[in-house]
Amino acid sequence: MCKDGVVPRTKIAQTLRFIGEVSEKHGLTISNIFHAGDGNMHPIILFERTQAWRPAEKAQLAGEDILNYCISVGGSITGEHGVGMERWS
Repeated sequence: MCKDGVVPRTKIAQTLRFIGEVSEKHGLTISNIFHAGDGNMHPIILFERTQAWRPAEKAQLAGEDILNYCISVGGSITGEHGVGMERWS
C-alpha cells in the first residue's frame, strides 16, 4: 500500500522518524520513498493479505496514522497523486 502525503521540507526528518514509530506500532515493514526537494512522502506499507490477523486492516490504520501526522505538521494527505478516483484514473 503506497501513500502520498506531503510535509514541509523542514519536517522530513521528523516525519521519517514518525513513520518508523508507526512501523513498530503496527508490526509492519514500511519502506520510505520521498522527494527531499519538495516534501512528498510515499511510504510503502508492506503486508500479506493471507495472514489470519488481517494485515490489510493494520496497513490501513498505519496509513491513516501517517497521513494524519502529515496534516499535523502543516502538510497534506496528497502531494502529487490526488485522492479517490483522481488517484486511480
